Amino acid sequence: MINFAESKWYNIATVVWDVIAMGFLWTIFSLLGLGITIGASTTALYYIATKKASGKDDEYIFSAFWKSFKENLIKSTIAFLTLILIGIVIWFNLNLLSYIDMGWLNLPIRVALYFMLIQLIFVTLYIFAVIARFEMSILDALKAAGFMANRHVMMTLSNFILLFVIVYISFFAPIVLLFMMGIYGYFSSFLIVRIFRKHRPDFDMPNSSENSNLIDE
Repeated sequence: MINFAESKWYNIATVVWDVIAMGFLWTIFSLLGLGITIGASTTALYYIATKKASGKDDEYIFSAFWKSFKENLIKSTIAFLTLILIGIVIWFNLNLLSYIDMGWLNLPIRVALYFMLIQLIFVTLYIFAVIARFEMSILDALKAAGFMANRHVMMTLSNFILLFVIVYISFFAPIVLLFMMGIYGYFSSFLIVRIFRKHRPDFDMPNSSENSNLIDE
């Protein structure tokens, strides 16, 4: 007799349920905070997803999500609003260049702004996973996210392409928007956990500590 709990269909059904549940919780908690809690919701999602990716999902999804959400609410929100502010400044300056002729300086300034925009995207892809799994200041988390994003640029590009594909699909199937972050967070976490383990080989191992630094000074 086939043991359903050990079958591949059970494993697939479990993954589907996890993705739907995480995506739904992310959407609800983000909307309840009028968008301001997107950072905290993303952090909570990555707290669950990275544990599942490393085989350490020993908590119920809702309780784990709520635990991380409330513990990292302030830190994640400050990080989120900081990234938004930086993005607005970059966008404003890029638009300003279209109206101001600075001669030969236009090109290098535009290149510098686009470089900053790329770095902002890179950091955004990692910052909330770092906050979710490591105890460190916002500044240290930003530095760690930037370091990993540039140190492992191919994995970073893979994560960005994954996000782009999911967003693209959502235009044709709007229902995907409800669970988009669940899909992205779950699958991107496998790459993120690989990166964490490159810097902390004991990550999610027995007796390992989540309070240790992610990047050695």
